[in-house]
Amino acid sequence: MIKTELLDLPNELFPLIFQYLNSKNLIQTFFNVQSNRIQILIQPFISHLDISQETNQWIQTYLPDILNQQNVLALRLHAKQITLILPYVLLSKIQSMHIFDSHWSTDTLKQGLDQFGQRLKRLSITFTDPYGQGDLASHLFQRYCQLEYVNITGRSLFFGNNEISTCTKLTYLSVELEGMHRVFILMQNLPNLQQLKVKFRIEERMIQPTCYFKNLISCNTLQRITFTGCTRYFEHLSHFFATFGSTIQCLTINIDLMYNAIDGVRLERELLNKMQCLASFDLIIHSILAHRESIGINTFQTLSWRKFNPIVYWNDIHAHQHTIFTLPYRSNTFKHLSNDFHSSCASNREVFLYFERVRTLSLLVTTPLTLETFEFIAKSFPNIKTLELTNPIELSRGELKQNRTISLLSDVFLSNNTLQLPSIVKFCFLLRSHFDNYQILRRFLHLLPNLVYLQMFIGRSLFHEILKYEREDNFVRSALNRIETLQTVNFYDEKNILTNEETHNLFPNAKKLFHGGDTEVIKSNATSHQHVIVLPNKITVVFVMTSKTLLFDLPNELFPCIFQYLSAIDLLKIFADDKSHRLQTLIRPFISRLDISRESDEWVQNHLSNVLTQHEIVHLRLQSNHLTLIEKHLSANNIQSMQMVEFDASNDNQKQMLDRFGGKLKRLSFVQPEPHEYDNLASLLFRSDSQLERLTLLDYPLYFSVDDIEPCTRLTHLSIVLEGMSSVFVLIQHLPNLQNLKVTMFSQECIVQTPPDIKDVKPCSKLRSVTFKGWIKYFDHIESFFATFGSTIEYLSMDIDCRYYVFNGKKLEHVLLDKMPCLSSLDLIIFSPLANEDSIEIETFKSFSWQKFNPIVYWHDVHAQQHMIFTLPYKSDRFEYFSNEFVSTCVSSQTVSLCFDRVRTLILTNTTPFNFETFLFIEKVFPKVETIKLTHWIIDLLDEDEHENEDHQNVAVMNDDVLADTSLQIPSVKELRIDLSSPFKDYKAFRRFLQIFPNLISLKFQTEQSLLHDILQHEQEDKFIKTALARIEQLDIAFEDEKKPWTDAEIRQLFPKVKNIVKQYTREFGGA
Repeated sequence: MIKTELLDLPNELFPLIFQYLNSKNLIQTFFNVQSNRIQILIQPFISHLDISQETNQWIQTYLPDILNQQNVLALRLHAKQITLILPYVLLSKIQSMHIFDSHWSTDTLKQGLDQFGQRLKRLSITFTDPYGQGDLASHLFQRYCQLEYVNITGRSLFFGNNEISTCTKLTYLSVELEGMHRVFILMQNLPNLQQLKVKFRIEERMIQPTCYFKNLISCNTLQRITFTGCTRYFEHLSHFFATFGSTIQCLTINIDLMYNAIDGVRLERELLNKMQCLASFDLIIHSILAHRESIGINTFQTLSWRKFNPIVYWNDIHAHQHTIFTLPYRSNTFKHLSNDFHSSCASNREVFLYFERVRTLSLLVTTPLTLETFEFIAKSFPNIKTLELTNPIELSRGELKQNRTISLLSDVFLSNNTLQLPSIVKFCFLLRSHFDNYQILRRFLHLLPNLVYLQMFIGRSLFHEILKYEREDNFVRSALNRIETLQTVNFYDEKNILTNEETHNLFPNAKKLFHGGDTEVIKSNATSHQHVIVLPNKITVVFVMTSKTLLFDLPNELFPCIFQYLSAIDLLKIFADDKSHRLQTLIRPFISRLDISRESDEWVQNHLSNVLTQHEIVHLRLQSNHLTLIEKHLSANNIQSMQMVEFDASNDNQKQMLDRFGGKLKRLSFVQPEPHEYDNLASLLFRSDSQLERLTLLDYPLYFSVDDIEPCTRLTHLSIVLEGMSSVFVLIQHLPNLQNLKVTMFSQECIVQTPPDIKDVKPCSKLRSVTFKGWIKYFDHIESFFATFGSTIEYLSMDIDCRYYVFNGKKLEHVLLDKMPCLSSLDLIIFSPLANEDSIEIETFKSFSWQKFNPIVYWHDVHAQQHMIFTLPYKSDRFEYFSNEFVSTCVSSQTVSLCFDRVRTLILTNTTPFNFETFLFIEKVFPKVETIKLTHWIIDLLDEDEHENEDHQNVAVMNDDVLADTSLQIPSVKELRIDLSSPFKDYKAFRRFLQIFPNLISLKFQTEQSLLHDILQHEQEDKFIKTALARIEQLDIAFEDEKKPWTDAEIRQLFPKVKNIVKQYTREFGGA
C-alpha cells in the first residue's frame, strides 16, 4: 500500500495538525524548514507564542530569532521569565501578554509592568496562588497606560482610593476584588470603560466599607456588566446600579448572596428600574438562609420582568437554600441540585427546563436520591461531564447529625439497572458519610459507564468489600480498570488510607495519582529529536521527527480530520487490505454510511459482497439497477437505511426487489436527477406491514389514489413532492403517527387541482412540524389544511410561491396563526411575482399574535409587480429576484438588522439598472453568497403587450456609477450565471462583473459571438481581462445558432485554464 508523507498533505489539513502542537513543537520542528509554504502556514500558530513551560536555555536559543523573523503579537510566559526576556521584548512588536505567577510576592511582576506595561494593549495575569500579595494596582493603572484590555484572575487586588491613576484607553476589565467600594474606585479612574467583569471574594469576619464617593460622575460608556462570586451586601449592588446603571445594556449576575434572599419586587426596584437601556439580563442568585419562607414567584410576573428571559425559582427546605435563575441557563456549573427541585421549582411563565451548557453538576444530599432525580438529570443535563455529591453547607448540629444518618440512595434507584448517564467522565464523592458502602459505589459505577476520573476516599473497609466480591462480580473490576485518574480525599480517617500498592491493585490503569491537592506534575524525557504532545484528552504522544513524517505515524486523533476529506468508498479502497486493527477501528464510523451510486456494475459485483460481510454498514446509497446485483446480500445484512438513485418504477425487477426487502428498512429515500416519474410506487411504499419510520421522495411528484395505499403506523417523518393539496389529505389519513411533514408543491399552469375532500377527515394528533415549499396554486386549499390539522402544529416553515396572490398580516393571521394554538416557531418566505396590487401595510404584522414570532420583513418591486414577505433570521440558502427596489421599499414589523448569512445563491433581476448602493448592500448583508445569477423577472404568460416586454428586455444591467467604480469587490462569489431573456453582449458590464467578483472560477451565460469578439479585441491591451479569464475553471456558454460556431480550441484561447466546457446553440432565449 502507498504511504502518504506528512508534507504531501493539502494545506487545509495542516491547521488541524498544528492545533495539537504547542509553540515549542512548531518552532523546533518547522522553524528551519526551507519552505515558504510551511512558513506561511505556521505563522498564525506562532504569532501567539507560549514560552511559559520553556527553559532559560531554550528562550536564549530561540526567542531572539523568533521575535526578529516572525510577526509575534502575543506572548504567554511565567513571571519568573520576565527578567530574562526584557531585552528582547522591548524591541519587539508584542502588543498582548499573558503572564502566569505562582509566587506569593509580586515584586518581579511589578518590575516587568514598570518596564513594558505602557507598551502593551492587552494584558492577562493568572495567579495560581490565591493567597499572595495583591498590590499590583498602582503598577497596572498608570497615567500613561496604553492598555485597552486587562484580565486578572486567581487573586484579589487590594488598593486604596489614591493608589491608581486615570486610564483613558482601558475599555475591558476583568478582575477579582474584595468589596464593592473598590469597584467605585476603579470606575472613578476609568472614564471610557465599556465592559466590566468582577468576581467578589469575601472574608467571613470582615466588614466591607460602604460604597460612597462625593462628586462621582457616572460612566457614560459602560455597557456590559458581569458580577460573580460571593457577597453579603446586596445594598452595595443596589448602590452601584443606581450610580452607573443608566447606560448598561447587558447584565450578568451569578453570585452567592449570603444571609439574604431577594424577591422580584426588590430586584425590580433596585436593579431593573435603574437600567433604562437594559436589553439582556442573565441572573443566578444562590442564597442560604435558615427560617426563610419561599419567595413568591408572582413577584416576578410584572411587566418589567416580562421584557427579559423567564425566571425560575426553587427552594430546598432541608438545606435552607433559595435559588433564582433565568433561562436559558448560561453558567457551566449548576450548584446544589436536590430531590426538592421537582416539588418546589416554579417559574414566572411556562418554560422547558433544559441545561445544555452545564458541564459540572453538584448534587446535594438532603433526602435519599431518587430514580426520578437521576431521570431528570439524564433528560435536562445532556452535556454534563462532572458529577459531584456534596453535603449541605449551613446545617445546625442536630440537622448535621440527622443528615449523616439518612440513606444516600432510594431503594428503587439502588435496585435499578437500566438508567445510565454516559456523558459523565468525572465523579467526585465529597460526602462525609456512605463513602465505604460497596453497593452505593457499584451503583454509581453502573450509572456512569464512561467514568475515567474518580475523586473519592477509598478506605480499608471499602477496599476489603471490593476484594470480597471481586471474583463473583466482574462488573466492578471492569469498571475500576477504566479509571485513568484517581484523586483521593483525605479528610476522613487518616489511619485507613490505602498504600500506593493497594491503590494500584484496585486501579491498575490509573496513571496519575493525586493526594489531597489538584496539582499535576508532568515530566518529559524527550530527546532533542522527540516532541511530546499533550492532546486534549490528556493522552501523551511522542513524535519522532525525521526529515519527513509518514501519515501512519500521526496520532489517532488526527485521522478523523483527514478522513473527512475522503468518501466512504475511497476509504474502503485505500484501507480495505490493511491488516492494522488500529486503522480498521478508526475508519469504521466513516464507512457505516456507504455511497456506491457512482461505482461500476463490475465493482459492485466483485467487491460489495465482501464489504457488506466484513463491515457494519447501516446506510447504503446506490443506483437502483444495483439492487438485482446484490439481492442475496441485502436480506442478510444490517442495513436499516437506503437511498436509491434513479429508481425506475416501470422496471419490474426493481419493483420486485423493493417489494421484497423495502418493508425491512426504517429509512428510505429516492433521488431522481433525471425526469423519472414515481408512478405505481405508492402501493409498494405505503403498506400496512411497512417498518419505515422515515421516507423521502425528492425532485419529482408521486401520484396515487385512495385505493393505492394502506395505513402505515410506524411512519413518523415524510418528505415528498405532490401535485395538489388533495394528495396531502389522503396521505395524512393513512399515517396516524406522522410527526414531521415536508411537502414540495408541484403545480402546472394549465392543470386544475381538485380541492381536498374534508368530509369525515380527522385531525392528526401527532403532527408537530410542517414544511411547505413550491408553487401554491390555490391558497384556499392550504387554508383547509391548517383548519383541519393545525391544532397540534408547533413548528411551521413555508417557502412558497403564491404567484397571483398577496396577503397582508391580518389575512395570514386568520389563515395561519389563529388555526395553530400550539405554534411556537414560524419561518416564512412568501413570494408573489405576478400580484398586480398595491404595497402591503407593514402595520398589519404588528398585532400581538405576530409579536410572538420572528420579525416580518416585506418589500415590493413595482416594476416587476412582485411582493415578498419573509421572517428573520432568513432560513433559506437562496434569495430570489433581488433588485434595486429592495433597498428603498424594505420595511419590517420590528427593528431588525438585515444579514442573510445562510444565503449561498443570490438571484438578481435588473428591473432598473443596478446601482452602486445595491452592490454595496449585497456586500454587507450577503456575506457568504457564492453564486450570483442574473435573470429576468417572471412575466405573465397572458401579457400580450409586446412593446412593454421589449422595453423590459432592453434595460441596462448596471448604472454608470457602477461601471465607473473600480474599488468595490465581493470576494465570496465564485460562480456567475447570466440567464436573461435576450443574449448578454455588454462588454463593459461583463468586465465590471469580473472586477466585482475577484475570486470567480465558474461562468455560465447566454451570449452572442460578438461579445467574444469584443473580449478578443480588448485582450491584448487589457491585461486585467486576460488575467480574470485565466481564473475560470468551469465554463457553460450558450450561443445563438450561427453558421460559424466557435471551436473548443478558440474558446480555450480566451479561457486557458478552463477544465470543462459546455456549449449550447439555441435560437431563443428566456430567463429562468
